[in-house]
Amino acid sequence: MSWTFIFVGALTVVSAFADAEWSARPLAALLGLIVLLIGVNLVLHPLAGIVSLTLLVGVMLLGSGVFRIMLGVGASQSGLRGALILSGGLALLLGAMIVADFPRSALVILGLLLAVDLISNGVSLILLSLARRQATRA
Repeated sequence: MSWTFIFVGALTVVSAFADAEWSARPLAALLGLIVLLIGVNLVLHPLAGIVSLTLLVGVMLLGSGVFRIMLGVGASQSGLRGALILSGGLALLLGAMIVADFPRSALVILGLLLAVDLISNGVSLILLSLARRQATRA
């Protein structure tokens, strides 16, 4: 799981600077940097960080859910808007589930909910890139 954080954090930072016209670049870069640092910390201190990671991931999912919903509300294309809002709502729900069952959630649910969120985020990023490519062709 720690290497997943490092990988996703690095990709988020790189993607934040890859699009010159994206207005949410600073927030995306900050979120990516936080995820990257969490991953490095988990590699260095795997046992000590699992409980605090659970709470941090819950809060981070809540924050990224709000962020995605804000992006979705501001999106100009209806398909993209719906995907981002759905992805943000799912992240909010998962974050609330982690925080509500803390610290028991550190045992099992963290990896499962994080996987669901990463899949949801991946789908929304694919839809975002397809929409950007379609807008560039037009």
